Amino acid sequence: MRALVAVVAACLIATVCCTMEPAIEADGDSLNIMAKNVTICQADVSTETCLPGTVVGLFDFFQKFVDLQARVDELEGKVATNADSLETRMDSVEGKVSDNADSLETRMDLAEGRISGNSDSLDSRVGDLEDKVSDNADSLESRVDALEGKVTDDGDSLDTRVGDLEGKVTTNTDSVINRLTDVEADASSLDTRVSGLEGKVTTNDDSLETRVALVEQCGTSTEFSDGSACVSVPGIAPATENDPDCDADTTGRMRIMPDTSLAVCDGTAENVFYPDPPGSVYNPAANCGEIQAAGLPNGHFWIGDGTAATTAHCEDGDLVFDPLFHELGKPILYMPLDGNVRDDLSHVSRTTVHGTEEYQAGIVGQGLKFDDTTYVTLKDLAPWSGPFTTSCWVLMPNLDNGFYPIFGHGQATTEKGLHIAVRYGKPYIGFYSADEGAKGNDLDGLKWNHVVFTSDGGTRKGIYINGRLNVEEIQGFNYQGAGADSELGRLNWRTYETFNGVMDDVAVWDRELTTQEIARLYTHYVDYLGMTNTDCASNPDLANNLIEFDGTQVLCHAGRALPAPYAYFPFDRSTADVYFGRNPAANGNMKYEDSWHGVGFGKSLRFEDSQYLAWDGNQFPDSFWQNAYSVAMWVKFTSVGGSDQNVIGHGAWRTTNGALHITERGGKLHYGMYSNDFTADYDIVAGTWYHVVWQYEPECAECGNDRAAVRVFVNGALAGADTALDLYIGTGANTEVGRNPGSTNNILNGNLDELLFFALALTAEQVADLYAGYEDLITE
Repeated sequence: MRALVAVVAACLIATVCCTMEPAIEADGDSLNIMAKNVTICQADVSTETCLPGTVVGLFDFFQKFVDLQARVDELEGKVATNADSLETRMDSVEGKVSDNADSLETRMDLAEGRISGNSDSLDSRVGDLEDKVSDNADSLESRVDALEGKVTDDGDSLDTRVGDLEGKVTTNTDSVINRLTDVEADASSLDTRVSGLEGKVTTNDDSLETRVALVEQCGTSTEFSDGSACVSVPGIAPATENDPDCDADTTGRMRIMPDTSLAVCDGTAENVFYPDPPGSVYNPAANCGEIQAAGLPNGHFWIGDGTAATTAHCEDGDLVFDPLFHELGKPILYMPLDGNVRDDLSHVSRTTVHGTEEYQAGIVGQGLKFDDTTYVTLKDLAPWSGPFTTSCWVLMPNLDNGFYPIFGHGQATTEKGLHIAVRYGKPYIGFYSADEGAKGNDLDGLKWNHVVFTSDGGTRKGIYINGRLNVEEIQGFNYQGAGADSELGRLNWRTYETFNGVMDDVAVWDRELTTQEIARLYTHYVDYLGMTNTDCASNPDLANNLIEFDGTQVLCHAGRALPAPYAYFPFDRSTADVYFGRNPAANGNMKYEDSWHGVGFGKSLRFEDSQYLAWDGNQFPDSFWQNAYSVAMWVKFTSVGGSDQNVIGHGAWRTTNGALHITERGGKLHYGMYSNDFTADYDIVAGTWYHVVWQYEPECAECGNDRAAVRVFVNGALAGADTALDLYIGTGANTEVGRNPGSTNNILNGNLDELLFFALALTAEQVADLYAGYEDLITE
């Protein structure tokens, strides 16, 4: 049986193979795969086991062949269908082409018709124009004829009018003759009036010459000469011309009238300007006695000699201190506290004292003594949300670590409770958050201290002690307190604490005074106190304050009298010269950091990248650098030992003896004039403050002719000198600090503070005093 099955299978296989030859050719990949499977099966297993699997494989193969044939039939059907569709679409396209050809021919026929029609229309329009031209020509001829007729008519009329004019001329001639007669009759009257004017001119000649001289000097009637410069006149400008010029509240006050004339109010609606009436540029009284003799009340008046004047506060014939308002501008509050709490510059009564009212000796005149019950209400005074400056003198014999308010406003809420005070022995300002106290040592309660607080109206607050910036802070918010009134000597939102001591000369401005203005204000008080040369020693709190003694200027510095400087730059948030106006051009973004003392002594100027200061030849002429001079400074180098760091430069670069460069070189202090240099043998440490004085003295006693001495002092002592250098001959360049005008790559990387220029060679003793003064100021 098995043999029979094998024979049948063999025949079947042969038959299938013969039948599948076309399919095998069509599907060779599938056949090859199946043949491999059959062969593998035959090689791996016996015939009994493999045969049934082979038959099944053949049936599967037949099924795939049938499926393949069906797919071929399906594809042939799709091809036939697509062929019919393609023929249909081609017939449609041919029909559209034929239709479009007919449409195109139709449109061309229409266009030809329009062109023909337009041509006929154009011929017609040309004909119409020719007719119009012909008609207008006829009309023009008619109009010319009409004009010729009018000319003839007007000619007759013109003759008539000329005749009329001739008649009028004759009549007017008679009138002119009569008027000339009248003028001759008035001649004698005119002579009389001229004589009167000549008399008045003669009378006013002196006054006129004075006024002309003033105008030539100052250029405007709202300025006057103070002997050295033109200064804006003080006074109160009316808001409009309709405002009353004077009233009871402005009695004795200076006023700038709407016509820019000056006046003193006499308590009525009339303006009195002593001793001349309004309209004069100014004609000051000689002294307060003349003011009193004229019957005028106490107040501010011009005091001078007729060529230069300043305002003075006269009380019962006596001169009372005037706190320099003609330079700083009118404050919104000024309380001299000389026997009363009156606001001396206000139009209205705005101050009320509460509790014990007692006055005693002040820094100038009298001051108000405050005890546990004393305070003053300041009506309608609340500039605290904007820029402001407060100034006052305080004497606090019982000073301790308590809280002693000076100004109070607002309420006990974050950013809404202003408190300007002395706290923990130091001046202190706060907004009921982000408070700021002065740095350094406590105030000396047994001495009068001038304390100033400032705000820019934004995030910056400053505290000044005795004319110097002590601390300045930038914070992320500003004051938001509400309320119309403020208090002096107490906080209206914390009433159990009051000021304890004496206050004098309280003033408030609604702007932030500059560091230079505050220094000038303090110095003005010192000037008024009548210091003498010996008084420098008795005023150790003064730091580089310029004082004039008997016509000679002296720099009072921590109780020591030094020569007046040529220029002074404390760099307290400004690059200005505080005394002489020799202000540089600041180049780059000026940055201010802590001073040489860290905190408590203002600021220092940071130099890095591209910052430098430059003065032209008018401010620092070549002669300054060719003659004896000293330059003092506090300096800190961020790094040392690399490329040169130019501190000061002048002259023409790469010119022998003509290119000044004061530098740090190789970790030492170097003074050079190009091929004529000197290096002090003193090692500089990066990040350390040094007080350095650079000095040049041509033909000094030990130098001889045509030779110069260069000396370098560090921290008050001589660090090195050379007395045999060639003379400096540099010319024609700016003076620069922070770099050299001829070598702009070697810039300073560090800080400068307390920069002083002297137009002389300081002695060794004076250099030592200058340094020792700084040391004394920070140890007091």
